[in-house]
Amino acid sequence: MKKEILKEIREPGKSRKKKGQPKGRRNGFLEGLTGKDFTAAGLFFFSLLLCRLFVLQYGVFGSSIDWISQHSTLADYFRKRFYATGNLFPDFAWNLGGGQNIYHFAYYGLLSPTMLLSYLFPFIPMDLWVMGSSALLYAADAVLFYRWISKKGLHYGNCLFTSLFFTCSTALLYHSYNQLMFVNYMPFLLLALLGVDRHFQKRKSGLLILSVLGMILTSFYFSVGGLLALTAYAVTEYLKCGTENAAYEAEQENRKVSRNQKAGAEKKQRQVKSLPERVKPWWVCGAFLAQQSALRFRSSQESFFPVFC
Repeated sequence: MKKEILKEIREPGKSRKKKGQPKGRRNGFLEGLTGKDFTAAGLFFFSLLLCRLFVLQYGVFGSSIDWISQHSTLADYFRKRFYATGNLFPDFAWNLGGGQNIYHFAYYGLLSPTMLLSYLFPFIPMDLWVMGSSALLYAADAVLFYRWISKKGLHYGNCLFTSLFFTCSTALLYHSYNQLMFVNYMPFLLLALLGVDRHFQKRKSGLLILSVLGMILTSFYFSVGGLLALTAYAVTEYLKCGTENAAYEAEQENRKVSRNQKAGAEKKQRQVKSLPERVKPWWVCGAFLAQQSALRFRSSQESFFPVFC
């Protein structure tokens, strides 16, 4: 009685826990997340923390060398040129030097997806856009690298520490705010590596094609090395899939042979068990006549050889 009263006081007419809800699991947006998702989120915020500790403490995620004179200013010129002409693919840059072919500056991200996306936000200053996009690309590198390596069947600790080593790489962090084109293609390269795995597993190449395209548009110089790395990785995955398929086919063949042998043994056993049911009447008559003839033959022998019988 006391238990029922306490239950009604806690929540009258309702149960505190829904039926079928797993123990220790709460409903909400966190319900479908796994440990890998939380680890990826942790790496993302850890990367942003590194940006804050080592660079943004001075107020700028950039440098006073090429970043301030080239990467931010040229990106701002590309955007202003688009607003003036409405053309995503201009031929000539009148205000660069004495006037030059604008594709001489494609090295600085003329067709980079991150720079083209800034055209939709004219109210954001380009220097802030470059700083924010560089920090987010750096954090995306850490998350994508962990996602890629965690699909290789390695231990969780190995995946985590390898991802931390990659994230804390001096070259990756340093060039994220100094020489952007040295590292801004990296997220597309990691996506392409995931696309290679997806192609061999699901026979879908959309992610691979789009990632390679983004890598080329972002940094066509470094995309050459990225394509070589992708080719080497794809060859190793192809050979790996070939050996795995051969082993799988051999295993299936062995299972088929064992199933056939087992089925043959069971068939013979069923035939032996069902043999008395299949005996025909004339078989019974034949056996009876054979038995009578054997008895007559024995009696005739006894009559001819009485001494030995």
